[in-house]
This record gives sequence, C-alpha cells and structure tokens, in this order.
Amino acid sequence: SVADGQEYSVSGFVNVIKNYKVDVDVDQANSVCKGETARYNVEVTNDGIQSDQIALSTEFGELSENRVTLDAGESTEVTVTASSEEALDRNFNIKASSTSVSYATDTESAAFTSETCYQSSMSVSPETSETSAFNEAEFDITVQNNGTKTDEFSLSADRGELSTSNLEVEPGSTETATLTFTPEELGDHQIDIEASGRSTTTNTVTVEASNGMESEVSFDEAKTVCSHDTR
Repeated sequence: SVADGQEYSVSGFVNVIKNYKVDVDVDQANSVCKGETARYNVEVTNDGIQSDQIALSTEFGELSENRVTLDAGESTEVTVTASSEEALDRNFNIKASSTSVSYATDTESAAFTSETCYQSSMSVSPETSETSAFNEAEFDITVQNNGTKTDEFSLSADRGELSTSNLEVEPGSTETATLTFTPEELGDHQIDIEASGRSTTTNTVTVEASNGMESEVSFDEAKTVCSHDTR
C-alpha cells in the first residue's frame, strides 16, 4: 500500500477445465500367422465436459468406425483389424481427435507381427534305387517342419506302400516314414510323393528296374582255316 508502505499479496489456485479432452487405449501387441487377421480392441473415452464427435485414424489396418459421438465421460469400443501376406514386424499409431477443437487429441501405439507359421520341406533317401523286377525298393521319407507351429501332414504316393499316411511334426523338427515299391515291369519308374498339411511339400524318386540277370557273350579271336578243316 502507498499509504502505509506495506506490501500485501494474495495466493490462489486457478483450475483450468478443458471442455474437450479425449483418451484412447488399445491392445499393445498382436501376433498372427501370415494371411491371418489380427484384431485390436480400441477404447475411446470422452474425458471432457462437453459432448463431442471424435475422429479416429490408424496408420495400419482398418477401423470398424472412423467417427464416434460420445457424451461427457462416456466410452465406447471400436476395433482395428490388420493382416499381411508376408512376414512382418512393425509398430503403428492409432489416433483419436476431437472434431470440435484442435488441442484435444490422443495417440496410442500398437505392435503387429505376422510370422511364417507353416512351411515345410521333404527329403527322400535314396533319390534313385536300382533293383530287379519283382524285387522291393525302399525309400526313407523325411518331412521337416520349417514353420513356427505344429503341423499335421497327410502323406501320399502315387505308387507303392507307405508305412504311415499321417505325420505330426513339431516346429523345427522332422518325422520319417518309409515307402516300399515293387516294380513289375522293366525300366524306370517315377514315384511322386506329397506331404500335405497347412503347408505342402513334394518330391520325386526313381526306381530303375532290370531283369536281374547279367550275361556276356564272347568269341575266340578270328582264325583262318582251310576248306574241310574243322579245327
């Protein structure tokens, strides 16, 4: 005060209330096989004191709704679905924004992974077998699971007999079956083999069938003889 030379002060608090405020919450991570669809649950909340229309956007995948209208304090749930035909590992943002004011926004990050769940290969030993007609040839068939999920294979061959028609193979593991074939005709016989599950792998082997007999014809060296000489 100028009159008495004293200084006076008053302290207080100012409570700033935002009319518009939004909040978004999403599942953090999702992992699927290639070609499958990941689903994310996204909760959107109007934390303001006014009813508001909220716009939604995502950097990856598809939203079930692009806009929602919420009363003050109200929440709702939308979904994001995402997929990839290739192996993929990425993060992406989902954003909620008030359509009434520019300052009321919220962004949440989510992770997406698509992996090679089902992939396989086949090897056969031997690749070629030599045998005589009506004698049995035998092959060992090995199916390898190169994926990240257990796969059950149906095993088939267009000739011969298999020791089993089903193989269940764990990720990174192999299982073996036996194929036997008895040729009834001479010549080369090709056998096509297939292991079919969530993935499919094939191979071809050959049976070379002979008559089982080896013969050799030889003659004495040429000789010159006189007539009537039988030596």
